[in-house]
Amino acid sequence: VSASPNAVKECKTLLQDVAGKDIDATLIAHTVQGIASIRASAEGKEGVQSFLQKRKPNWLTA
Repeated sequence: VSASPNAVKECKTLLQDVAGKDIDATLIAHTVQGIASIRASAEGKEGVQSFLQKRKPNWLTA
C-alpha cells in the first residue's frame, strides 16, 4: 500500500481542522469537501488508476 505525499499532508491538515469539534452539518460538509478534493486531484486519480491496473502508483512530486 502506498499513499501519495500530498494526500497524506492534506489528510493530516483535515484531521487537525476537525479534531475536537462537535459533529454538525458544517463539519461534515467540510470533511466531505476535503476528501473529495483529495480524490479529485491528479494524485487521487493516479491512485485509483494504479489500483485498478494493479501497478504501483507513480506519485509526481513538485
